[in-house]
Amino acid sequence: MNIDETFPRESGWINHEDRQGKEVKLTMTAIGVHEFEDGKRQPAVSFRGTDKRLSLNMTNRETIKVAYGVETDNWVGKDIILFKTTTPFGNKIVYCVRLRCPVQTAGALGTSVESAPAPLPAAPVPGDTVTDLDDEIPF
Repeated sequence: MNIDETFPRESGWINHEDRQGKEVKLTMTAIGVHEFEDGKRQPAVSFRGTDKRLSLNMTNRETIKVAYGVETDNWVGKDIILFKTTTPFGNKIVYCVRLRCPVQTAGALGTSVESAPAPLPAAPVPGDTVTDLDDEIPF
């Protein structure tokens, strides 16, 4: 028996096998709380163009929160990019869905990280101890 065939692949939830490992950009349309059969409650996000939802684990929830703030009403209409990666689970490595936000903001501060470009590094000064790194390492 193939154990993978015992769990239905077609469900209402986004999983790591969706999109065959390709990244996908989705627009959030609603954020609610889903109660699973075991009584566990978890935030769930709905998206434009698909009936599948994403149940938010702590990592993905915090990623969105950092980008778009703590108020989920402000997440509606915002984009996220889903991708497949791996994560430790118990004593093994498993596939999972992670996300990133295309425009990172400072959350509650409401300012865009992209709006302030990083300062250019100062030109090296000859003989400067910080840029002159060809010393021998003492250990």
